[in-house]
Amino acid sequence: MNATTGSPWNSGSSTFDHMVRETRWLGWTTMEGALSRQRGGKNHPSPLIVGITAFILICTACNGINAPLNLPGKIICHRIYSKYHCIYVNGIIQKDRIIEKDDGEIINTGYSWLNSKNVLLGGALYYSGTSRPDSRCDILEFDSVGMPLRVIYHAEDGEIAWPEFTSWNDGLLLMTTHHLKDPKKQPFEGLMPMLTLKVLDMNTGAILHTIDSIGRPPSYQMHESPWLHDGQRFFWSIANAPRLIAQGKDVFPHRPTGAGVYMYDMRLGRSSLFLPGARLPVVSAVGNFLAYIKDNELRVLDIDNDVDRLLFVFENSENVATIHWSPDGRFIFAGSVEGDGDPDEILIDVHSGKDMPVEGIGMTSGSYSWK
Repeated sequence: MNATTGSPWNSGSSTFDHMVRETRWLGWTTMEGALSRQRGGKNHPSPLIVGITAFILICTACNGINAPLNLPGKIICHRIYSKYHCIYVNGIIQKDRIIEKDDGEIINTGYSWLNSKNVLLGGALYYSGTSRPDSRCDILEFDSVGMPLRVIYHAEDGEIAWPEFTSWNDGLLLMTTHHLKDPKKQPFEGLMPMLTLKVLDMNTGAILHTIDSIGRPPSYQMHESPWLHDGQRFFWSIANAPRLIAQGKDVFPHRPTGAGVYMYDMRLGRSSLFLPGARLPVVSAVGNFLAYIKDNELRVLDIDNDVDRLLFVFENSENVATIHWSPDGRFIFAGSVEGDGDPDEILIDVHSGKDMPVEGIGMTSGSYSWK
């Protein structure tokens, strides 16, 4: 990653002052004996000892500066192939773990935080039979240990509903739905189903807006948090995902309007291509600042003042998989994967653009929700 790093070694640096004090203490107090020299009746440290001591302290200080940081806030994270959702508070894993319920008839999974209270959203998948013709997925609220509290959306038989994200005041919920198809008649639909995006009133359960045929996964993507703070506009992205070709034809052609970040305005009742060629749009918790990736660059758009700035440039070999604002709006988390498949996770300072390593908890290679 192209990082901009500053030097801590200046006269005003507390790290520098601490190093000097430690060098003096080690050199003048403890380094006595054969390697010390007598001057004026006093013990003076050998230049060799002073040099070695300073080198060790500088290396120790540098390692401390580059040590991975704990992620601030509260995160629920589900690693791939794990049965557990683990909760972290300021980077420290908590004792409570949420176990995915799978009793052969129902699976509870896909947890994400509400913004205003310690409650989770998730899906409850009901299925029966080998062809699962009456399978469905409801949307529920769960407490912080995964116990169901109430049904938010009751799906029809054959309907798979999935919670995306609530508005900042948790009044509205974005959700996707699709209906299961007969695999004998439409064998490819189960691989990449066409999704419908809906806006649901969390208090009444009413559907306020419906956007048909919004896209197919993995081309369609929505990330936490997609809402602007007016509670009227939200974002998602359409990417040029791998195509499915059968008998020389594109089974699921991309939308003619092309790839990029889309915005829906509920006041107008329509969507528009907002940032062509961009992806991973996420809004800061502290204001209408939209972070996104374009041309392997991390950029931040001040929506209210229409000011766009470049914050960070990734290497060409890095595939940025996820970005997320820290809860205080000071940093942007970025998780990327290089050619070897190993994730690289950093925090990027929004003001300086400097990057810092973080203590990874599996957010890049799994799913998570952070507040």
